[in-house]
Amino acid sequence: MKMTRKYVASHEAGHVVVATILNVGFTDVYIADSFNHVGEGGAIHYTPSSFHPIFDAKSEVILKMAGEAGVRLYAGRKAGKITLNNILGGGMWTDYKLAKDITKDMLARIKTGKMYPSYLDEFCVKGEFSVDKFIDSCFLAAYDILSANREFHARVTKALVETGELGFVQVKTLAIAAAREKFQIEKAARAGSR
Repeated sequence: MKMTRKYVASHEAGHVVVATILNVGFTDVYIADSFNHVGEGGAIHYTPSSFHPIFDAKSEVILKMAGEAGVRLYAGRKAGKITLNNILGGGMWTDYKLAKDITKDMLARIKTGKMYPSYLDEFCVKGEFSVDKFIDSCFLAAYDILSANREFHARVTKALVETGELGFVQVKTLAIAAAREKFQIEKAARAGSR
């Protein structure tokens, strides 16, 4: 797949918008100037205190899947399913591998610590936990978060294409601007329906 500035910006915007909505700490997000290799397009720098691997692995996986969800949303595509072609041919190989590792680590901690969050029951197939079903569910959750915050995602994507890098405060400013616009549109719609 050809990596373009808009593709990579929409991918990284997916990560940073979901991080913002889930209140996950980060310092900045950037996209690279050249896209010679898949997986080298950009990054979000999370703050170390933002990781909660034992109790919040689901949020961690949602964050990882938000990149591909951002690309699909920006392209006007429905969420669909994650396929091997997406994993190998797109910019999500590293995110998918990390999501799988986080999930397997969560399962190992559950087995050794006798912890079992009840929400995981829905991901069991014939008594076995389905890693792929869990990751697909997290991908759909990321897509839903981004769909509900479409304008915010579009603003972050545009800003990343233009500047290549955004700090925490710049992202929060874009979030506020998008929320204000959404409020004004909803307010006008309510006034028009009276």
